[in-house]
Amino acid sequence: MNPDHKILMVIPTAGGIHEQTAAAAAVMARRPNVAFAIARGRPHDYARNQAVQMMLGGDFTHLFFLDSDVEPPLDAIGRLAAHDAPVATGFYPINYGHLRWAVCRQRRDDGRWPMLNAGDLPPEPITVAGCGAGCLLIRREVFERLGWPWFRWEHRADGYQLGEDLFFCRRCADAEIPILADPAVICRHYKEIDLLSVMEIKN
Repeated sequence: MNPDHKILMVIPTAGGIHEQTAAAAAVMARRPNVAFAIARGRPHDYARNQAVQMMLGGDFTHLFFLDSDVEPPLDAIGRLAAHDAPVATGFYPINYGHLRWAVCRQRRDDGRWPMLNAGDLPPEPITVAGCGAGCLLIRREVFERLGWPWFRWEHRADGYQLGEDLFFCRRCADAEIPILADPAVICRHYKEIDLLSVMEIKN
């Protein structure tokens, strides 16, 4: 990692952190150029905006978001920082109707974000339209350029909800700020599930 980088790693949470996430964060925070903080609060956009304000209040060059239920590889920050991209994300699975990657190659004309199918993991880093913020590295100047609000949850009259992470990605797209997704950074994503429903899918 570039020794001039000074990275603030933040876990946004409403009050809990998965033990595997906490263990990974503890190891990653031992790097001399990584500081660690927790942004506690609801809703999600409040916690993320709080994290940005913490980062801008210091002399940090980057903000690394790690969601409270995501376990990244221990070299995730270094790998993402090595791309020197304005915004860089790893890959982690989400339940989006069925299991997909939290990465969207292209936003649809109706404003919706089709996430990448589980079997479509690219072999090399790609530029994407949007992503989740569970393993996301953002350079300081991105926030300075975009200005407030960086994250906002939108609930539309037709019932569609746009998460605060995709709101941020849309703002990046409007400002022509590229987002890089690195398939070498694969994260675990811990969720409570109904095992019977999984069993029924398998049979």
